[in-house]
This record gives sequence, structure tokens and C-alpha cells, in this order.
Amino acid sequence: MKKSDLIAILVVVGFAIVQARAANNVAPGPAQWIETEAEVLGTRSKLRKRSSYTYARVSFTAADGHTYETEVRLWSIPLVGRNLSPGDILTIRYNTDNPVIAQTLFAHFIDSYGLYILIIIGVFFSISRLRKTYIPK
Repeated sequence: MKKSDLIAILVVVGFAIVQARAANNVAPGPAQWIETEAEVLGTRSKLRKRSSYTYARVSFTAADGHTYETEVRLWSIPLVGRNLSPGDILTIRYNTDNPVIAQTLFAHFIDSYGLYILIIIGVFFSISRLRKTYIPK
């Protein structure tokens, strides 16, 4: 593989990342998120062909003093799931404009950076595969 080909690949991947970041920045107004502890009221699982989701019904007290109930998506490993029972404490983030909109910390991480992680993994395996193919030993 020539250096120019590698540079071209890196430029295309970099351009894609910059465009994805720019698309995320066009949202109207930055929402503020506050981290708090929530009590689990119950859980439910949703199974599909290729994925499974676990949701927890939680109750928490917001900074304004009101108590809110909402449902948050949990990260669940297929066949193992997430074991939470009513009364357990879970750390969540809620939107200050609308406290019913809440998410767990890991779900927020995957939603924010999951695409970038997949791009990096794909580039890594592509470069190593191309290196084995085009560079003689």
C-alpha cells in the first residue's frame, strides 16, 4: 500500500468525522443535563431478532424539588441481561428543560461515541488487512 493511499483513507475518515460532529452541533440550543440518583420501580425487557433492550422505570427528585417518574434504557448484554430489582439505586442524567427526558450514563456514552468507536475499529482492521495484502514480507 502506498503512503498516498493511506493518506487518502485517513483524509476521508477525518472528513467523515468532522461532518458527523458538525451535524451534531446544529441542534437547537444546548440542553443541560444534571446527574442524579434514581430509584428503580421496575424493569422490562424488549427482545428483537438481533438485539435486546432492557428498560427501567425510575423515580427521582429533580433540582426543582419535584419528583418525576420516567423510563430509561439500560445497557443489556444478550442472554445475560441487566439484573435490577425494585428499590435499587441507579445513576441517571435528566434534561433540565424537560426532566422526564432521562438517560443512563452508559447509554449516553454509546449514543454519543458509538459511531466513532465503530469507525476507529473499522479503520484499524482495514489498515491491518491492507497492510498484509499489499506489503510483501
